[in-house]
Amino acid sequence: MQRYPGFLRRHCNAVLTLASRVPVLDTEISYLDYPLIDSRDKQVINELQNFCGTYAFNYCRVFVEVRWLLKLSEIPEVKEIPIFSQESRAFLENIIYEFNMNEALEVNKIEEATNYDAKAILYYLKQKCKSDSEVSKVLEFFPSMCSLEDINHLAYGLLVKDAIDHVIFPVMTDLCKAFCAMARNNAHILMLSHTHGQASPTTLGKEMATFAFRLGFWAHRTSVECIFGNFSGVVGNYNACKIAYPDINWPRIAQEFVTSLGLQFNPYATQLESHHYMVELCDNLVNFNNVLADFTDEVRSCISRGYFEQKRKEGKTESCTMPRKLDPFNFANCSGNLSMANGSLSDLSKLICTSHRKTMKAEEIASCTMPSIDFGNGLSFPMVKEDLSDISRNCVHLSEEVMQSDLTNMLLFDTRLGLVHSLVAYKKFLKAIEKLQVNQTRLAKDLDKNWAVLVDTIQTVMERYAVPEPYEKLKELTRGGDTDKESISSFIRVCLDRSGIENRNKKFRFACLFLFLCKTNGIRIRNLGPYSYTNKTMV
Repeated sequence: MQRYPGFLRRHCNAVLTLASRVPVLDTEISYLDYPLIDSRDKQVINELQNFCGTYAFNYCRVFVEVRWLLKLSEIPEVKEIPIFSQESRAFLENIIYEFNMNEALEVNKIEEATNYDAKAILYYLKQKCKSDSEVSKVLEFFPSMCSLEDINHLAYGLLVKDAIDHVIFPVMTDLCKAFCAMARNNAHILMLSHTHGQASPTTLGKEMATFAFRLGFWAHRTSVECIFGNFSGVVGNYNACKIAYPDINWPRIAQEFVTSLGLQFNPYATQLESHHYMVELCDNLVNFNNVLADFTDEVRSCISRGYFEQKRKEGKTESCTMPRKLDPFNFANCSGNLSMANGSLSDLSKLICTSHRKTMKAEEIASCTMPSIDFGNGLSFPMVKEDLSDISRNCVHLSEEVMQSDLTNMLLFDTRLGLVHSLVAYKKFLKAIEKLQVNQTRLAKDLDKNWAVLVDTIQTVMERYAVPEPYEKLKELTRGGDTDKESISSFIRVCLDRSGIENRNKKFRFACLFLFLCKTNGIRIRNLGPYSYTNKTMV
């Protein structure tokens, strides 16, 4: 198991990222936590196991608990917890450093007895701290001046933040770079864009740049998303803290602690942090995935048209019945995983939103003396602070076992599914585009056959020189059948004869347009006709 010998020296007074906090796990057990992921994608899952598994969640709980005890020891008014010696501080930090799979199994054994995962962490810490003379005197301060939900949602926030920063966003960046490279390399290649199902000219590079910009927008939104946390105790009012230590500015202490972990402080919350940042984060990921899904649909259509070819690899079997077939299976796999990811992330986003405006049943209202504040328009803010009914979407009646859990466990499960499926999709996509190569011959052939793309520029020139009814004339030309080079040339010749343009200079310019379009000299010149219409300077 990997160790980080510089842990205490480097991070005694600083916050670590999970990339260096969590030891690497045994890879043979990692993918068993994700039943919908094929074991062939195990390496992808291994990148997220330090951020999305129960082991990592328990690690972060231990991390937050220990750091909170150290924070309490630094508050002069809390005289019951004296400032720890360097040896005791190192002892506490070492608990974090040495938390490995064996320690996690110890927590699981305790949980079997307590039937409460958060309480199992507390008992585990008390057992570990008995051997230190200073820490053993303050064991009952695990936890103190906070609720277990405070510990849980901070641990969850750390997991999400580092999963995005160290795994998801770097791959998003790779995708954006891949599209930028395709835009630069193909900036000179002309093609039909098939706007609204009908052909209009563009460049392949410009189309790639469009996707690069769209992906970059949502990737940036994802990277700058703030992860919030609060630390205000039961119902979020610091009630017990103010009674026990009335002279301490607990909101300031909570803010200092939360920001020291690298999170943004949420000053107002119930017992449950609102998790509004998760709504925005999920929506940003869904939007990024939607752009990628758009491209997978487009590229498979282009492959079927022959615009793209896939590099063949010797020894690879693409179809069991059709030897000629070369499937874009990585794009198909990407599309499927994007759908799974978006389903999970969208459900989670909606669930978080609805949990904050849940309407109480009649029997619940009858048994509850706490009212809700009506803001009109059918919206109300429930005064019941701990609504845990959204822990399980399949629970009609909440059992005692479910009530002992918390919203964070549900968030952890749904988030990791969305992140894992997204990551698998991104990796599959990067593999797929490596196999793509442009069929310039096919693109040029299709463009040569579509002289109708010149209609837009002819109409614009006719409008500039006040030729009567340009739209109506071109509509009659193009909707009567195939529009080829000869029909375009004949149309311009007729327009010149009947245009009634008095100014010789204007007539000369319009004649130049005609000559420009019709010039051949017996040789097909590529930069004339449809090729001359497209702006190649977009990328």
